[in-house]
Amino acid sequence: MKDEEDAEDRLIDAMSNSSFAGVGRKLKLALRMAEERPEAGLKLVEEVVSQAKQDGDIYVTLLAQRQYMRVASRLERYEETFAMVTESLESVKTYAGDSSDPAWIQQKYDFSETLTLACGMTGRFDESKRAFDELLESSTRIFGRAHQFTRRCFRTRFLLLHKMVFKAKDLLLSDDLANGARYLDAVLIESKAQQDFFDTKNPNFQINFEIMNVAADVLQMCGRKHESLAVTRLCLKSARERKDLDSELTQQCMWIYAHVSYDLYGLTKESKDLLDELVAMQTRLYGPDAPKTQETASFLFSVVNIST
Repeated sequence: MKDEEDAEDRLIDAMSNSSFAGVGRKLKLALRMAEERPEAGLKLVEEVVSQAKQDGDIYVTLLAQRQYMRVASRLERYEETFAMVTESLESVKTYAGDSSDPAWIQQKYDFSETLTLACGMTGRFDESKRAFDELLESSTRIFGRAHQFTRRCFRTRFLLLHKMVFKAKDLLLSDDLANGARYLDAVLIESKAQQDFFDTKNPNFQINFEIMNVAADVLQMCGRKHESLAVTRLCLKSARERKDLDSELTQQCMWIYAHVSYDLYGLTKESKDLLDELVAMQTRLYGPDAPKTQETASFLFSVVNIST
């Protein structure tokens, strides 16, 4: 993605010294402005899109629209992103149809990828999944299963789930319980549909592990403690298989598991052993007086005293 953005930046630079100088310079200014004043930059990019449409050049219009989507997504203005990408895809279909021109195929691919993200972040979960499936099928057919674009489809999907689970947490923290649960359940459904989601050989394992850690935390917030326990159990099993126990994510997972297990069943041998392991690990990593170590040790001390 970074390489593509760099290529687009170079193209905008070239436009600034061509017959599209007016549009190119204005777009360059808008993107520079968006770095420090995103809202003002987004408005200026929108003006460039309008100007490019009036000039009637489809390539310049699509380039300007892509920059608009880039800035809007950074601002988490996903409804505007959705509206723009829907319009852009219609333009590509109108002008290119079933063209085998690599440039048009690339345009379709990039806009379909953005549509997947925009739909997911605006609660259009079925539409997001449908766009992803179509993108994956098309990429596999045109480029092959091993091609970087096809592999990127999955990466894009997992990044979307990552954004969605954090959105679920933000919604719950702002007391929007219904929407928070909708986003959380959409993430859980998708994770269950991916058979290798917890497979340590999955190249996206690390991001999947973080997604499920946050999901477990959000499930706990929702009072869905049995589900939270089941998710953290899967996470810990994968972490042990991967020999990744020292990471902060694994420590967080152990902490959630111990807390939820205690809430549900009191101090069991399993939860005490896990807390002992976590205290020993944090003592080794941070020292006995570190805040994390002290927090875990205090919790263990309190639950042991309550249970005896």
